[in-house]
Amino acid sequence: MTIKIHIMRTNIVIDDKLMRDTLRATGLKTKHDAVDQALRTLLRLRRQAEIRRLAASSTGRAISRHAERQLILVDSSVWMTT
Repeated sequence: MTIKIHIMRTNIVIDDKLMRDTLRATGLKTKHDAVDQALRTLLRLRRQAEIRRLAASSTGRAISRHAERQLILVDSSVWMTT
C-alpha cells in the first residue's frame, strides 16, 4: 500500500498575539503545527455540521446537543459512542 502526502508551501499573515496565545493554550511547538491542527479542526467541524444537517433533514429532527456530545467522529464514515 502506498500513501501519498501532498504538501503545499504557502505564506500567510497571522496575528502574532493570536498565534502566541494558540501555541501557549495548545502546547503545540510550531506555527506549522498550529495552522495544521486549526485547518484539520475546521474541516472536521464543517463535516460534522453537514452530517447533523443531513441527519436532521432525513429524520425530521435535529440531533440533540446531549447525544451529539456522546458521539465521536472517527473518520467521515465511522462513529463511536462514548
